[in-house]
Amino acid sequence: MIKLILLFIKSIESIAVAMSSEANKASLRGPEDWEEWEHQFKSQAVAFDLWDQITGDEPLIRKPRMPEIAGYQQQAQTRGGAGRGRAGNAGRSQTVDDDDSSDPSVAQLTDQSRNAYQLDMQRYIQSQREYKEQSTAVQKLKKWVIDTVASHYTRVACEPTEALSQWYTQLKSHVGISDVKSQTIAREQYKEAVKSLTKPKDWQSWLKNWEKAMILAQQKKVPEAMSSSSWTTDFFGAVAPIAEQWMISYRITKQEQIEKSILSFRVLANDFREYMGMRFSPGRSPRVAKGAFGPTYAGQDTPDQSASGDAQLNSAEVASARRRRGPSRKRSAPEEEEDPSGRLCEACDQSHALAVCFYVFPERAPNWFKENPEIRALVDEQLKENPSLKEQIQRLKAKRSRSNLRVSIPRRSQSNASRRSQSNTPKGSQPGTPRESRSNTPRGVRESQPADE
Repeated sequence: MIKLILLFIKSIESIAVAMSSEANKASLRGPEDWEEWEHQFKSQAVAFDLWDQITGDEPLIRKPRMPEIAGYQQQAQTRGGAGRGRAGNAGRSQTVDDDDSSDPSVAQLTDQSRNAYQLDMQRYIQSQREYKEQSTAVQKLKKWVIDTVASHYTRVACEPTEALSQWYTQLKSHVGISDVKSQTIAREQYKEAVKSLTKPKDWQSWLKNWEKAMILAQQKKVPEAMSSSSWTTDFFGAVAPIAEQWMISYRITKQEQIEKSILSFRVLANDFREYMGMRFSPGRSPRVAKGAFGPTYAGQDTPDQSASGDAQLNSAEVASARRRRGPSRKRSAPEEEEDPSGRLCEACDQSHALAVCFYVFPERAPNWFKENPEIRALVDEQLKENPSLKEQIQRLKAKRSRSNLRVSIPRRSQSNASRRSQSNTPKGSQPGTPRESRSNTPRGVRESQPADE
């Protein structure tokens, strides 16, 4: 039982230390820090049970005075004996011996005075304990204020002899901001939080920042954060570069809730977090989502993509390039077809099969193709960290080599046979006609041959 109590006490102490270290992260260096600092100050004051005293709702405990025995009625003492009478109106014992009366003890008190003295002492001990606890809390909170507030503010607002309530009031007067200014700051943070998310690896930090900005914006009644149709539009626009398909599907699914303003931003954040958690497996580098770099053309980036490093050709130039290349040859290997299941390339995450990826097989890329630096960096990272992908690419290369070998051998054999046939054919005879049928069969017999033969 004692061990459990000790463990419980240690856990409470560890929680208090954690809370204290978390609170120390706040700092007051200017008006822009006031909101966060004031929140931390209130949290500290409530934890120390001092907030009511700071706001003036309750007074601070005053230092108690210890009861003195001399103030209580004592038994009467005489030279001839003890206990021969009691003092009546004086409230104290009248003694003949001045030495005894100068240092009275509890034993010299009357029964009624002794009971009253003992009760007052119990009250004093309790008050003294409460006073010490409150005094310790005040000292700790004052130290926290000194540690977190800039020195030029503490010099003018935090006199050592003044109470905490005066410190708080004066700091608010010097550093605090108005409600209008607070709303403006919240709106600026919201606008910063809804900037486009272009790097998949940053989605977690981006989402946390967006949630914090939404909480503050709704607390301060920022107009953009009070309407579901407004903040969902901003959110969808921000995540579209890496999750366009999810955004479109989610918006259609939740359209009714958005129009009725019953969709919570926390629900949206959790749904997006769940999707991204499934989309990017833990412990693996995030891969570029479909649509992050624009649509694809013939299994690769379109020639008319923006200035992200890809080729920029108009439709006429693409048609001209096709004519120069001639008719497209039929793919010889089935693995080079686009994936019918709709899965993305394991290397670059674009909508084509791995076997036709220009980033993995650059020798197959057309003349107009130019690599996107971001996709190239992603592919290089995948090739470095994904052994299974490297094995799959090796198998594709080996299979392609065997396929090219099988195709090349029959073509040469057929060409040689054709030359031999032409060299053995007599001059004037029709190529491709067997010599036996022309030389050994009489003309008349051949013409009279029945049709069914």
